[in-house]
Amino acid sequence: MHVHHMFFHNLYVGVRVYYFTNLTQVADEISARKQKFEEITQRVNGYVSSRYKIPNFTQKLAGLCPEANEYGWESPFNGHGTYGVLARQIPGICNEDVMSLFLSQRLGITLCSFAFSRDCFYTSSNDKMYRAKVPMYSWSKKGKLVVEYDHVVDCGRKYHELDMIRMDKLMTTRNVSLAEHHRLDQELVFGLVDVPYVWGDVSYFYASVLCELAKAEHNDMTVWRDNGAGKDVLVRSYSLADARNLTVRPCADWYYGMYLSMFLNGSMILFETYDNETGGVPKIRAKFEREMESIKSAVGVYPIVVKIPPLTKDMLHVNKHLLEDTALCSDLVLGGISTDTTNTLEYCEQLKTHIQNIGRTYV
Repeated sequence: MHVHHMFFHNLYVGVRVYYFTNLTQVADEISARKQKFEEITQRVNGYVSSRYKIPNFTQKLAGLCPEANEYGWESPFNGHGTYGVLARQIPGICNEDVMSLFLSQRLGITLCSFAFSRDCFYTSSNDKMYRAKVPMYSWSKKGKLVVEYDHVVDCGRKYHELDMIRMDKLMTTRNVSLAEHHRLDQELVFGLVDVPYVWGDVSYFYASVLCELAKAEHNDMTVWRDNGAGKDVLVRSYSLADARNLTVRPCADWYYGMYLSMFLNGSMILFETYDNETGGVPKIRAKFEREMESIKSAVGVYPIVVKIPPLTKDMLHVNKHLLEDTALCSDLVLGGISTDTTNTLEYCEQLKTHIQNIGRTYV
């Protein structure tokens, strides 16, 4: 089937455009995709079915955010509204999380915090490390910024011993899993802000996909498997029981194209950048670009990826004042930011500065 290049960001001659950096253009593109929702959805399902042997892919996405289904909210996967996805293995309330909440509000969409709690811990990943050893900042009475660390995982600070351990097996000082620990913080802070958001754990989605493949006897593939001691090792096949019990998880090299295919028909867009040399994932940028080209070749459009600032260490810091005095959460309002900028990077930097300054006069 011949595919017309329908959307304006695909019309740049000789230039590969993988990111949106203009807020107005993001809104326009979402609207354009919604107008072609059924057509694009059909192409996405065809692509995923052909490449991954998974039929009706987009219908399965409705299970990503079960709490939204429980509350009877309209689902973007039926063409109603859009989720702005920040995909981090353990979402929480760091500067980037809060920034994304209000970036979503500016776009008129709902933030979806995408967890992958079945992934493993790596000290080499700042994103994962700073969920166990949380950098908390606050303002002193003299107006100085003070940073201290909250060691939420009781490991005697020997974090290297946690490498390759399943994050859903890591318990915190609150006697809950690492993901649940940060989710409780997010519910506390975000719950006091009149901005909609949802939480989803992609672990169960991938488990259901692996189950379906096992039932169809397409389970002769390399996966990460729990070795019985809570650490993952690579194996070349798995059973239906393994998938059902979350004993296994797929490799990123395998699922990455499927993951990016979630952001094509306007139901979800991705907040991300791979232009980050310090993020602990040096190969992911090349993988991202290859998959973007593969998807566009098959479906006709790129996934909608909104460029945000790189995940530097300060983006992973948490404003301690928001937890110590929840009344300060009322300061997390866009009314405190007066700006005409439509550039996503400039706007996100302004948001980060606003978030960091909350509590500065707190005495």
